[in-house]
Amino acid sequence: MSEVLYALYDSADKLVVNTIDENKLKAVLNIGSLSSIICLEDTEYRYLKVNKEHGRAIAITTDQNYIKSRKQFERHLASMVDSIETIKNLTKQANDDLNASTHRLVHNLTSINAHNIQEIYSEFPQHLISGSGKKNITQIQSIISTKPKQVSSMILRLAKNNIAMKAEFSVFKRLYDRNTKVDMNQHPVHRVLMNIMYTFFPDFSEKEVYVNVHDSKAQAYFDYDTVHVALYHILDNAAKYTENSSAFDIIIKQLEERVEVAFSMQSIVIEDNELELIYQEGYSGINAHELYKSGHGIGMARVKAMLTINNATIRIDRVGDVRNVELNGMSLKYQHNIITLSFLISK
Repeated sequence: MSEVLYALYDSADKLVVNTIDENKLKAVLNIGSLSSIICLEDTEYRYLKVNKEHGRAIAITTDQNYIKSRKQFERHLASMVDSIETIKNLTKQANDDLNASTHRLVHNLTSINAHNIQEIYSEFPQHLISGSGKKNITQIQSIISTKPKQVSSMILRLAKNNIAMKAEFSVFKRLYDRNTKVDMNQHPVHRVLMNIMYTFFPDFSEKEVYVNVHDSKAQAYFDYDTVHVALYHILDNAAKYTENSSAFDIIIKQLEERVEVAFSMQSIVIEDNELELIYQEGYSGINAHELYKSGHGIGMARVKAMLTINNATIRIDRVGDVRNVELNGMSLKYQHNIITLSFLISK
């Protein structure tokens, strides 16, 4: 197969890109001429060197057109040298994005782990957890027997945090590891939803929100891990932004070619100009700020990205009038919002 292998250097003679393996590169670096036909590992190549004001290039090729025509090869290589600054900028941007994502992953995991430790130590003395032996186990067992409801709630919160950690890893792998494959299969939507939903029940109970997940046997075609992430963020937002003492309905509906999951709730208002902005990473809604639960503006961006991977869509419908509610000295705006996710039924 014809190929062009090259090494590009910027104006400071710093290597920017190299596709020539180490042994071949050592061989061509010792060639003094600007162009020649050479033989490397029993293969004939045209060798070419191009020097320009903003960089230089060394290249070898087995392409017969370039072997026959030095000028044609030279034009091709010159255009690559002209692209060096663009390549450097794109590489820097990609590295910056990856570093920022890695930093966010570490920060979020550290934060979640800290919450887990705090949860455990709020119910059990630290010396009992860090120690060992039958005596410690007996004392822990005794503490559990005196407050089973509190400990049960704590276990659910730990399970929720564990799902959050899994979501962070899944997002990082899916968005930044090109070798990660998406495993598309049919899944029972209700069961997948409930696998996450049960960990949020304490949050809704604390707000006296009545949750009604309508039964359904519908199956949809998606990658479990990425949809798991999307559902986690939808439910996390619902737990934060639904109105106290209201209802939260989840209806799964099977259509001809798709399955829709509708999350219906009385929640903080999404303004007209925010219907697209909320999918941008880093953006938090105006009314979320009023509630002091604006987060980092990651949730809905993650939902959109994970759904796109699955050929799924999201739609937000705002129904009825906006209501002004006074809560603990805050003036909040609520509306009936319906968030609908739409999945393929089959391949």
